[in-house]
Amino acid sequence: MQLKMVVSSAAAMLFVSCVAGAAPKAVPPRTPAPAAKAAVSTLAAKAPAKRAQELGGWPDTRAGEIARRWVTAFSAGEDSMRACLQQIVTPEGLARHPIAERLETYRNFRESLGTLSLASVDRSGPGEVEATLLASDMSKHKFTFAVQTVPPFKLISIKATEHRMHPGLEWLGGFHH
Repeated sequence: MQLKMVVSSAAAMLFVSCVAGAAPKAVPPRTPAPAAKAAVSTLAAKAPAKRAQELGGWPDTRAGEIARRWVTAFSAGEDSMRACLQQIVTPEGLARHPIAERLETYRNFRESLGTLSLASVDRSGPGEVEATLLASDMSKHKFTFAVQTVPPFKLISIKATEHRMHPGLEWLGGFHH
């Protein structure tokens, strides 16, 4: 590994004048070269875009993080879901509905829905995210994730609602309730 030492001419002159016993002269501030400014602003612009890509459309909030982790674990399988639940659910929630009970519910949902992916975030706040998730068969399901708004920011509850079309109106492509 080679180490290069770069010293600006102004810094070298300041050092030389101090060693010679002369009072140091004020050194004018250096202005970054236009290329350096452009590189910094490009990096700054890419940071939020990269973060948004990492989040996959989920809001950059504690509730968004918990919801994203739950959906990822749901789709990854039972072992991932077990580990996720142990990390994100409040102790009170685990006391009310132990992991074994939660995994039974998970198995039923997983058998019915397959994997889940984010279709849209419909509403987001500090303690709640409401999202529309797509099942493997492309059916839409609304999930509401409630999360503590103070540390340790654990999952309080999840409410799931299926989008259903009124019979005979499927050809309209919408009208859900």
